[in-house]
Amino acid sequence: MVSSLFCQRMAHQASGSVVGQMWGKIAAYRFVSGAIALSGKRPMPLHELGQARQMDTSGVVAEGLAAALECIGLERATRPSISRSIQALQELKSKDYDKDLVASKIEYLMGRQMLSDCYFFMGRTAAENLVKRKDSFHHRYSKLVQLALDLTRDTQQMEKSQRSLFKAASAALKE
Repeated sequence: MVSSLFCQRMAHQASGSVVGQMWGKIAAYRFVSGAIALSGKRPMPLHELGQARQMDTSGVVAEGLAAALECIGLERATRPSISRSIQALQELKSKDYDKDLVASKIEYLMGRQMLSDCYFFMGRTAAENLVKRKDSFHHRYSKLVQLALDLTRDTQQMEKSQRSLFKAASAALKE
């Protein structure tokens, strides 16, 4: 939850830009992982969306999960959006040792017609990769960032979801 709040602060500082949207989406992925951890389970990247669906949540965490999933944009999980993101993710992971493993997991999810799970996994993988990069990379390769995370141009909706996510993360830490 703390990591989610940190990313939300970065999103607020870069508000209205691709980098701001990137940090907002990363904050959403971090919130989902934090909510799963608070439920007593260890977040597993390939199954995180399934874990979030199975959580018995109420109150603040449930509202936060809804806001996080809205920020992530699971409704955009279509074959064309996944196809665009795959290419960008491959570029991001081109020098990583686990690039083939990630590709096989994506193939597994696509082969089982699990589009939402694939979209979530790819976004989470891209988010973790981008967190490790410098801010200059985010600005220089903003189109790559936009494609990898499937960022939209609807900044108002994203900012609304991020406000809800901020309230939920703050409240979850107080509990």
